[in-house]
Amino acid sequence: MKFSRPSSPLDAEAGLIPLINVVFLLLIFLLLSGSLNQREAFPVDPPTSVSGEAAAAEPLVVLMAGDGRLAVAGRRVSEAELLGLVGGAEADGPTAVSLKADAALEAVQVVMLLEKLRAAGVRSITLMTARES
Repeated sequence: MKFSRPSSPLDAEAGLIPLINVVFLLLIFLLLSGSLNQREAFPVDPPTSVSGEAAAAEPLVVLMAGDGRLAVAGRRVSEAELLGLVGGAEADGPTAVSLKADAALEAVQVVMLLEKLRAAGVRSITLMTARES
C-alpha cells in the first residue's frame, strides 16, 4: 500500500527564501557601493566644449563656484591654501591641475586664478568643460 504525503504550501515557498535573501543582500551591497563616491563640496555647472577630446585623469581637481569659492578633494579651501597645496606638491615634480569652473563665473576670475597657479609652479593646467550635446 502506498501512502502519499500531503503537500504543504510551506514546502513550495521554502525554495524562494534563499533567493529573496540573495536579492536583499545584493540590494544592500549596491546601495552601499553607490554612496562611496566622493561628493563635490558645491555644485558646479561647467561650460560646454566643442572639442571631443577627453582629458586624462589629473591628480589635483580644483572646483571654482560661480561666486569664486574654491574646493579641493571635496573640502572648501581659500586661495592661499590652494596655492600652498600646489607649492608643496611642486617639490615632488611637475604639478598638474584640473580646474572645473562654473559657467556663470567671469572669465577674468578664472584667468587670474590660472596665472596664480602658474606662478606657484603648476606645469599643466586643464580647464574642464562639459561636452556640447
